[in-house]
Amino acid sequence: PQLGTSSSRGLELTVPWYWNIAENHDAVITPNYMQKRGLELGGKYRYLTRSTNGELQGAYLPDDDITMEDRYQFRYLQRSQIISNLSFSADIHDISDSDYFNDFSNSLGTTSLTHLDRNATLRYDLSNWQMKAMVQDIKTIDENAPLDTRPYERLPQLTLTGDEEIPNSPLLFTLDSEYVDFTHEDDTKTTGSRLIVRPGLSLPLSGAAWFLKPAIEYNHTQYNVTDGGSTKIDTPDLNLPITSIDSGLFFERIMQNKLIHTLEPRLFYLYVPYEDQTDIPIFDTGESTFSMGTMFRENRFTGPDRIGDTNQSTVALTSRLIDA
Repeated sequence: PQLGTSSSRGLELTVPWYWNIAENHDAVITPNYMQKRGLELGGKYRYLTRSTNGELQGAYLPDDDITMEDRYQFRYLQRSQIISNLSFSADIHDISDSDYFNDFSNSLGTTSLTHLDRNATLRYDLSNWQMKAMVQDIKTIDENAPLDTRPYERLPQLTLTGDEEIPNSPLLFTLDSEYVDFTHEDDTKTTGSRLIVRPGLSLPLSGAAWFLKPAIEYNHTQYNVTDGGSTKIDTPDLNLPITSIDSGLFFERIMQNKLIHTLEPRLFYLYVPYEDQTDIPIFDTGESTFSMGTMFRENRFTGPDRIGDTNQSTVALTSRLIDA
């Protein structure tokens, strides 16, 4: 049981009850009395089969004493291994109104949420290759947010990624490809499909104390979009070569206390030529926040609608203490 008080709910008493339904099913039923709002019924149900584990959690408050409205939230999670290489996952989440988390959550991580990601994904893995089909709808929690600022829906997104050694050669063939159809609740927004094909060749070389990986990729992006109605927008294709060289060394020594001390210098070079991308739409792309990881990425943008031109070198040094 939990006893507490808050400015938005008053005195609060929660008494959970655990129900062991079967060896592969259980539930926690949680009545929650709130002095200022009334009696809420919450809970969590879990199940497990040979191929699937799932979880349904939620809460329902009929006729909130302050807002005089029904308040609720629910979330359903599922992970299924259909066959050895084929899996399915789903994450469906919804709330009754934009103030729900502010009124009922005690977690800063929850009250600061701005969007709910709802998606279902079918994934097929085969050796070094992965195929994925996903549908995704991102709900904006703030109901007063302008329609044109809300995220696009992916209905669907299809991806094929992987790599393969070229026979009788040290070269590695890589492929990163995607087809996605973007829709939007704002009828005036640009919508349509995007196709990306990015084949590449790399030469991964390594030894016990070094690695060297030169690589080249060729990015082709094309769009088939309309202006929100039926008028097609003439959008140029984006074709760019991407050249990189990643290299590093590993030095280590055993200290008197038997810890292993390492020094790991790394040098990364990246070249991407300039191409005017003004007339290309932006669906899911923005500049990434600068961090250690972004210094070794091939694109300073988080999505593929923009590819940043650059001619840069990055020098880094990592040191570790490892318990042998």
